[in-house]
Amino acid sequence: MKLKKQITYSKKEAYRDATLFIIICEGQKTEPAYFSYFDRLTSRLKVLPLFNEEGKSAPKHLVGLATTAYQRYANTGPISIWIVIDVDRWKAQIPKLQKDCKEKNWKLSISNPCFEVWLNAHSEKPTLPNNIANCKDWKPHVARAFAGEGLILKKIPYF
Repeated sequence: MKLKKQITYSKKEAYRDATLFIIICEGQKTEPAYFSYFDRLTSRLKVLPLFNEEGKSAPKHLVGLATTAYQRYANTGPISIWIVIDVDRWKAQIPKLQKDCKEKNWKLSISNPCFEVWLNAHSEKPTLPNNIANCKDWKPHVARAFAGEGLILKKIPYF
């Protein structure tokens, strides 16, 4: 004898998190290369690297770029602005940047000492350079560690 199927199912309205994530990167190469991985996964992520034209990578320029991006995408729905910066060059300006981000309800991600630490931490087999406090050691270390194989991301990226 067959059992009676007692399934009560009512189709609900489709739900999608429509928040647009805009990531403003200080760097031209490493940060955009990393975040473009996620950019390819969804149209709801925009990676906007700040190109260092005439040395314009200071936090005030990042705030300007974020403001422009916010205005451009303001009519597309909810927006989450993230500014990604290294602590190595901007220690004195970080408190002002934190204040600006808090006032505008933006998120701030600060890598210490540099973004390569972030990359290393999110690889499948992280290793350490000889001097972990020196950004100049991290950059070639990460380049050597992933040479020829590209950046291998963990299955669940955290940020």
